[in-house]
Amino acid sequence: MIGILTRRVTALSVLLSCTACSDNLSSPADQIIDGPFLITTQWKEFTFEPHLNTAPYIQRFQLLSCDESSEITYTSIKNDSFLYTDARFKRLSDQSIIEPEVKLIIDNKPYRFALTSSTYYSRSDLKNCIALGYRFADIGDDNGLFLSEKSKISAAIIKSNTNFIVNKFYWNAPNYWKAPDETWEDVLPSDIIDLSGLSN
Repeated sequence: MIGILTRRVTALSVLLSCTACSDNLSSPADQIIDGPFLITTQWKEFTFEPHLNTAPYIQRFQLLSCDESSEITYTSIKNDSFLYTDARFKRLSDQSIIEPEVKLIIDNKPYRFALTSSTYYSRSDLKNCIALGYRFADIGDDNGLFLSEKSKISAAIIKSNTNFIVNKFYWNAPNYWKAPDETWEDVLPSDIIDLSGLSN
């Protein structure tokens, strides 16, 4: 089970330690990181030690709510070009809509990830968890599909329109099951996302 072994206590930074993966994970690069984590209205950094690994698949970063305090809802309001889906969290106590924003630090630079999906989990290690999923924003824009094998994902930077608790982070490759034998040798150079000149 993944645990948080240490925390670097600063105003806006938390150090996380990912020591193992759940038995039910799919891709060897998948990682679940247990919280809880307080997300606030200011950008807050969560640093991963060791860093998140890449795989020759499209990968996503999910924010999981597992304490039944929220549900998935859908809204037509889009105030941000990085919102690719209408799915949001809705806090049950006050019915407020929660819109988290996510950046990942890749090779020491921040890159905005777009909100692309929502998920309801029923498997034993994520029972009752709901998730909002974020993907690299330029996927599908002729800029490749996969982060480089050498990419170092060292941290997430997250904020929201309102304070809320995330129970887990989940870094995963949802389509791994379609081609579990895929290796980096099967990946064309044009399939690698070109990060040069990009930072946001």
